[in-house]
Amino acid sequence: MAGCWVVFENGDQFIIDATTSQGHERSTNVTDHPIEDGSSIADHVTVDPETVSLTGVYAFAPIRTPFDLLTGITLLETDRHKRAFERIDQAIADAEVCTVHTGLKIYESMVITGGSFPREGSSFDLKFTLTFKHVETVEAKSVMVPKIALPAIIKPLAARKGGKGRRSKKKKSAKGLAALTSILG
Repeated sequence: MAGCWVVFENGDQFIIDATTSQGHERSTNVTDHPIEDGSSIADHVTVDPETVSLTGVYAFAPIRTPFDLLTGITLLETDRHKRAFERIDQAIADAEVCTVHTGLKIYESMVITGGSFPREGSSFDLKFTLTFKHVETVEAKSVMVPKIALPAIIKPLAARKGGKGRRSKKKKSAKGLAALTSILG
């Protein structure tokens, strides 16, 4: 299967040694509203964000390349699978935006939404499945709203104080007032 890799916003690259499967998903949501005769009307469609899943292996020892075979030079990194796991774990924790390169398409503005890292036997290879989802980032913007003049009919209503509604006026009881005066002194 074609090689896949992930490029994070800071320039870090996660190049997958072997991709065993890719899942490219697109979906939509259609709204359904029941009407009086019992049938439903579908009147609106929204497109869901794209999702991609990659299943692969990041080898304990690097896979030999044509350069290695020509030069006879192979650098053996004994902790590369651990560093790969730590990098992916950090990307998930920080919700880092990345670009996912696959054999079918390059997906920009993606975030890792899930990762599975099964360990089997005594293998030192890092086997994984990563799921990515497209995100749209927006920036908040404040705007000044111009003051508008209220029409003449609304001005008296806006100027009215209160909003208290009707209240009944209670007569103060002389007995209650005398008791309160004796307590307070």
